[in-house]
Amino acid sequence: MMNKMKTYFLRKEDCNAYDSLTLIWPCVEPITQTLISLLPCDLTKGRVADAVQSSVTAYNQQTDCPLNDWERLAVYFITLANFVTEHLGGKMGFTELATTSKLPRRLNSELINAVADKLALRILHA
Repeated sequence: MMNKMKTYFLRKEDCNAYDSLTLIWPCVEPITQTLISLLPCDLTKGRVADAVQSSVTAYNQQTDCPLNDWERLAVYFITLANFVTEHLGGKMGFTELATTSKLPRRLNSELINAVADKLALRILHA
């Protein structure tokens, strides 16, 4: 069984930020675990932790256009999924990652694509 994601973080602030997100969204831990389990084994824990922390930061980031909680969760997923697809070298597309991640029903491809368009986020290997 995989370690909890928070064991990857070196800084207490990063661990606390991730913990706060998983308290609000319990689905974040299984989504994150599923995505990072797809990464090559030679990727260091530090690189993975940095990617997850970047995703948490993206979730919490203030934007010019207001986002609801589901849209913010989509930003977290897009950011982390882009990191994973980049390291998989396109072996899995974004849609396949979304299916594999067992996302909550409301966090569907329509919402993810709408958020990406709204914020002009690039989805790798869509």
